[in-house]
Formats: sequence, structure tokens, C-alpha cells
Amino acid sequence: MKITLPGTQELSITPQHYQRLLKKLAGKPEERIVSYLMLRSLKQARYAADALGHFALGFDEYAHFTSPIRRYPDLVVHRTLKWALEHPQQNAPLHPHPEPHAEAIVYSNKQLEELATETSDAERRAASAERELRDWKTAQFMEQHLGDEYQGLIISVQKYGCFVELFEIFVEGLLPINAFEDAVGTRCMYREHDHAIVAVGGSERSRSGRGAAKSKQRMWGLGDRVKVRAERIDPMRHRVEFALLD
Repeated sequence: MKITLPGTQELSITPQHYQRLLKKLAGKPEERIVSYLMLRSLKQARYAADALGHFALGFDEYAHFTSPIRRYPDLVVHRTLKWALEHPQQNAPLHPHPEPHAEAIVYSNKQLEELATETSDAERRAASAERELRDWKTAQFMEQHLGDEYQGLIISVQKYGCFVELFEIFVEGLLPINAFEDAVGTRCMYREHDHAIVAVGGSERSRSGRGAAKSKQRMWGLGDRVKVRAERIDPMRHRVEFALLD
């Protein structure tokens, strides 16, 4: 049976939809992969001068207010709130005076927009550097464990293979498509409509050894558990590659 879903423009997704889905999957094998995909589906947070709300928290208005200060946007909020508390009867001046050394500062909307863009870009650069360092240290760690065997979960499927996260040590690595071909002895390909790796061709005879060969298609998709061996480290991408133990 084929089911056609309405277009994404017709759906109004709310945080409650995510919460109800996670509640239904709690304790089930699918919980981990669905949680991973849900996080991937959310847009990366960015700073803005206007109150755009917070989707995950379900707030129409939201601002950082961490302590101790971890981000420059938090400092901007602290300065603005301090100015508002010190001037309860005043509106923001048309020509604000935002010296960095001032204790209480009020910013213009233009300044807030510039700060939002600059800090959003800076945070993305920091996140990219953090991922690069994590990948490098993970590759160093896994280099000492080449040849070890693990149970893992397929968390992403691409044309060139699958990304697998190991259960025991939470390391993510690539299971290239040629690893599937080596394991099953036949050509494999990416099937786009259901995001799966499938073995092309191949058949097996009945267990009794008599009669015509019957078709048996092998496939691997999101959420499948696989047994893998740490095979090599990609020196350019600082990424571990696995071999499939069929």
C-alpha cells in the first residue's frame, strides 16, 4: 500500500509533536535513531535582533541569560537589561552610546543586527573547529583499536556508504559501499527512495540443495544494527572506516 503525505507547507510541526513521538518510542530499539534524526532535522540556532522565539522550548520570546557568561550575546543581554533596570522610565535613546567599558549599555537595532550576524558566524566557526578537533582525537584513539570488532547502529545512509555509530564507545565512522560488496560478494548500490544500500543480483538455493534458486535481496538502512571491524583511518578526513562482518 502506498501512502501519500501532504506537502511540508501544509504541516504545522510543533515541539509537542517531537515530545509525543519520543514518548511513544521510549525504551524501543528505534528510540536512538529517531532521536538522532530529530536533532538533525532542527535548524542550527542563530542570534537575531528581533524576538524569533525558541522552537524546541516552545517559547515565543527567548534570550540567552547564562551565568557565568559563556557567550558575547549573553553579555549584550546583560548590558541591555542593566540599562533598562537603571532607567525604568526611559525608552532606548536614538543615539546609543555602547562603549565596551561601560557598565550599562543600550544598543540600537542596527547594532544588534550586526552583533547577531557576527556572533552567529563566530559560533559556527567555533563549532566547526570543535568538530575538527573531535574527529582528529577520535582518529588517534581508534588507530590503537584497528582490528577490533564492535556492534553498531546505522545512523546515516549516503551514495558512498553508511555512517555507523558504535554502541560501546559512541564513535562514528564510515562503512563504505565496497565494504558491503566485500561482505556479500556481489555489487551493491544506493537506493534513493528508501535511503538504503542494497545488494544487486545474487541468489541462494533452497536449504535442501534441490530446486531452482530463489532470490534473496540483502539491504541495509537507517536503524539497522551491524557488526563491524575497525579497518583503517582516513588520514585526510581523520575518520575511521569499518569493514562489515556479515
